[in-house]
Amino acid sequence: MAFRDVSADYGAFLAAAEGLALSAGKMLREGFYSHVKAAFKADNSVVTELDVKVETFLKERLLALFPEHDVLGEEKGSEGNEGAEFRWVIDPLDGTNNFSRHIPFFNVSIALEKRLDSANDSPEDKGASEGWEVVVGAVYNPLLDELFSAVKGRGAFFNGIAFKQPLPNEEGRRFFGFCHGRTEAVVERVLRIFSYYKKREADIRKFGSAALEISYVARGHLDAFVGYGLKLWDFRAAELIARESGTMAKPESYEGEPFILVAHLSIYGGLYEEVIHLLEKG
Repeated sequence: MAFRDVSADYGAFLAAAEGLALSAGKMLREGFYSHVKAAFKADNSVVTELDVKVETFLKERLLALFPEHDVLGEEKGSEGNEGAEFRWVIDPLDGTNNFSRHIPFFNVSIALEKRLDSANDSPEDKGASEGWEVVVGAVYNPLLDELFSAVKGRGAFFNGIAFKQPLPNEEGRRFFGFCHGRTEAVVERVLRIFSYYKKREADIRKFGSAALEISYVARGHLDAFVGYGLKLWDFRAAELIARESGTMAKPESYEGEPFILVAHLSIYGGLYEEVIHLLEKG
């Protein structure tokens, strides 16, 4: 992969994120075609042997490369230097339900956050991870060999080539992606939004892999994405990829749950007003 001109802005971190995403993706690809044991966690979400194995691999490699950093993972929490300037946020297998059922839509997601220097800092992702801003992201779909990545202020890349989000489809012919948490309140709100747009837009897609769905909005495959009640590692890398492609993506909180709308600038404002109104109903 050709190296891009990002050496002055976290180039070594981008290289690490991309390289490790590819290595972890290889592990997932090999595991997908074998028998992998799955179990249920306390929240009834699925976890497999590969979730834990890949997270352990990523943490060990990241801390070997950057021992002064912290690493936050979905399965085993935080390991490393708690007071670090930089923190990696990783999802070793985003789309575990799909993976466990041999549905070929999942990814590995790796983000790097930088601790904010002061209360005067105002990052674009304010509200997503208080006290931190995301500066590097990599999302890899191993079965289709799709590597999305980004560096703050330096652009978004697809398999090493810079890209910008294309214009959205014409009014009334849009495709929406959805991903949500599991609590009753979250599901009720999301169903209102889902029902509203299902009746008005071209179609709805719920792939079960938030990072890929957000990345697909950035590439123009989807026109918008609504995420509510997600975890930080579900979207952290992909939100930067979206923003660096020119896509609007500003995580915030609604009723104590993370909320993110991702869409082209030209349609974001109207969609945001509609979605917030639907969240508030009932």
